[in-house]
Amino acid sequence: MSPRPPIPDPLQRRVRQHCGYGCALCGRMPTQIEHIEPYSKVLEHNFENLVLLCLECHGEVTAGRQSKRAVLDARDKPFSVSKDRAHYSPRLGNQFAVSLGSVGFSSAIGNSFAPFSVNGIKPLKISLLDRAVVSLRVFDRSGSLAVSIVETVFQFVPSKLWDIRLSGTRLKVSYGMRKIVLDAEISNSNINFRAMRFSVDKFPIVVDKDGIMFPNTKNGFSKLSFDATSHNDMTFFSIGASDGQRVFDFNYVPSVSDKDAWDAALKTRR
Repeated sequence: MSPRPPIPDPLQRRVRQHCGYGCALCGRMPTQIEHIEPYSKVLEHNFENLVLLCLECHGEVTAGRQSKRAVLDARDKPFSVSKDRAHYSPRLGNQFAVSLGSVGFSSAIGNSFAPFSVNGIKPLKISLLDRAVVSLRVFDRSGSLAVSIVETVFQFVPSKLWDIRLSGTRLKVSYGMRKIVLDAEISNSNINFRAMRFSVDKFPIVVDKDGIMFPNTKNGFSKLSFDATSHNDMTFFSIGASDGQRVFDFNYVPSVSDKDAWDAALKTRR
């Protein structure tokens, strides 16, 4: 018997989109693409026979505790599509570091900090309690919430996104073809935001391999390390109106619309 060919990437993305990026039965991530009728029986990768399942639900199906009928019904009306929400809960330890490209941040247990704020809005916040807690909000070009992290639970709005891939420790969220919203490497002790491109209050923010860039201020930061150990609730980069402790303050000219700010973030390259 010849080896089973891999599922083509365009077909994989089509299945992910159809299922709303989460498990068809429960909406959780990570997922894997499964054949409803075994490949050994059908000998092809057919879209109608493919579904996203999380490891737990796949185990329930394999063990016979979840019926094939339930999987077929879930594929027709996937959980994440009906709820417009997929979710992922990584397990982070209390020894924790976070980096944005080449810019690293550290703190102490009991402290919290925000890498940046825009007019007092802090889209990304990290707290070190008995475990690391990360909060993030990413809004789309119309100003609607597309991605959020609430107490380290990632939540995605499928209708606002083009693709989400979680493979090993790597999470990639795309707004469109080659338009990365979020690219993160997630492990027990570290989150490396390799790339982020989004807008906050009509202001574009770009994170890439070189660090952090604020296009409308012409300011950027690369290969730096910041320690918030001696200051609780610190903000390192403050754009526009601000309050509390901060390291750098910038003035800026806001974009005309959220769409303009998004376009500026997505087009900026270094």
